[in-house]
Parts: sequence; C-alpha cells; structure tokens
Amino acid sequence: MRRKVFHFQFEGPSGVVSGQRPEGGLEDNDDYQYLVIEGCSSLSETDCRFVIGGFGQDDWRFDIEYDMSSFLECLPELLAALESGRAVAIDLYPQGVERVLTFTPQGDAVSVECTSRTSWTPDPRMEYHDLAELLRMARKLATDFSEAVSVAAPEIGRLEPFTSWRAGQFN
Repeated sequence: MRRKVFHFQFEGPSGVVSGQRPEGGLEDNDDYQYLVIEGCSSLSETDCRFVIGGFGQDDWRFDIEYDMSSFLECLPELLAALESGRAVAIDLYPQGVERVLTFTPQGDAVSVECTSRTSWTPDPRMEYHDLAELLRMARKLATDFSEAVSVAAPEIGRLEPFTSWRAGQFN
C-alpha cells in the first residue's frame, strides 16, 4: 500500500449541533488564537474529525480540542506565506505531537520539512508538493472550520476571520 504524502482535512459534525456558548461568554473577540481554542473546544463535543498525516505516518491521530487548534492557530500565517511565496514554520507543540513543519515555496512547488521533537522519526523528512494543492487544502480547512464553528459556537463564528473564510476570502 502506498503511503500518503502530507495531507490534512477537517470533517465537520455529521448531525445537528446545538450552538454552544463558551462559559461566561467570550473574553476577547479580537484574539484569533483564543477564538480558535474556544471554537475547537466547542467542536470537540461533536463528532468532528481532523485527519493530518504524512512523512511516513498516514494519520497523526490529532484530537479536535488541542492538537487541531495548534495547527489552526498558524493557519492564517500559512495561508499568507503560501500566497506570497514566503517560507513559514508551523510549530505543532501539543505533547505527543511535538513537530515543526517548515513550508518553503519554490515556484509552483513547496518543500515541506518535518522535524520531530519526539522519538518518532519522519520518513522521509522532506516532501515536495504542488503549491496550488496545498493552498486548496488550507483554504478548504479554513472554510470547513469556519462553517462548523458558526454552528457549534455561533458567537465565535460571527467574528473575523471566520465570516470572511465562509465568503471565500482568505487574506
């Protein structure tokens, strides 16, 4: 069986979700990282899935509440870097995950290097991807997450950048 290269995909709730409000309301409507953490916390109460893998391991077994939020915290920076042709490093810091992904655009391609801070060793350590495909995956993640959070946590979903993402605007 052929191993998949680096990939990620979010699957929203399969059924009706009652909008959940963070206990005590939101503390900061302008803090993107805080909003992502709260949104992921609400979505963790559903049957959502986030699949991410590559570098010799097809499924990194990310949970929604903590692991996925670490990737989403860097999503705006990843989108901006890919769109502008700049390199960017994403620190996936949750315990047990502990790896850094470095994206380096090279024309129509992107090299993605995975550095592990655990005993797991990426194999291969470097993969090459089509820039358009990585942008498609990142934009789809942004759209799918914003749609799911607008249902599971409407107070968050009505804020930026989530409303822009649902409208197909990513910068």
